[in-house]
Amino acid sequence: MEVDLQGNAFCFHPSGALYWRKTRSLLLADLHLGKESVFQQSGVAIPSGATNATLRVLRTLVQAWKPDRVIVLGDLLHAKIGLTSALEQEIVALVGEGICREWMLIPGNHDRGGINALQQCGWQIADEFVEYHGVEMTHAPDSERNKSSLLISGHLHPSVRISLSVREKTLLRCFWLHASQLILPAFGGWTGTKPISPASGDRVFACADDEVIELAT
Repeated sequence: MEVDLQGNAFCFHPSGALYWRKTRSLLLADLHLGKESVFQQSGVAIPSGATNATLRVLRTLVQAWKPDRVIVLGDLLHAKIGLTSALEQEIVALVGEGICREWMLIPGNHDRGGINALQQCGWQIADEFVEYHGVEMTHAPDSERNKSSLLISGHLHPSVRISLSVREKTLLRCFWLHASQLILPAFGGWTGTKPISPASGDRVFACADDEVIELAT
């Protein structure tokens, strides 16, 4: 779904990624790469595969859109101990394909400790608050924000509750436009979500299978 926000055309993808046509940038948040490895190293028996699946989706989007840059709005990693040598090799291989010229991370709370290693993998580490072509980007939304310019963030892993029947409901990841802030869904495949309570005037775009649907609020 393509949406115009303050004169900028953004393509909302059901994966949770956002393509900004004007700047040829692919934006995403909260990949939490290596999360299953962190749990496994702590003795929790969970299956592997979520990180590789997330990287496959990212690679597919990069190959399809061929952006000039990929910008991750925080929590590329789940924790430093999850950045195994195998995961480092996967990240280096993705960056090294040369399809896009810039891989930028706006650090999130989970990225602490892994910054140096990510730089060695080819990532540019930005400040925690970035302004680019009049649009502001950071990891966590600003609960006290009173500016009219667009702020794009992640961190909350927003989802919306959908009624399937009188007795059955489900949660769908969503893009949430609240006032002048656009909060992206978590891009990672094993991250969990936080149900939102949209206010009057908000816009909610649910990620439903292979499409994005704007819901009435």
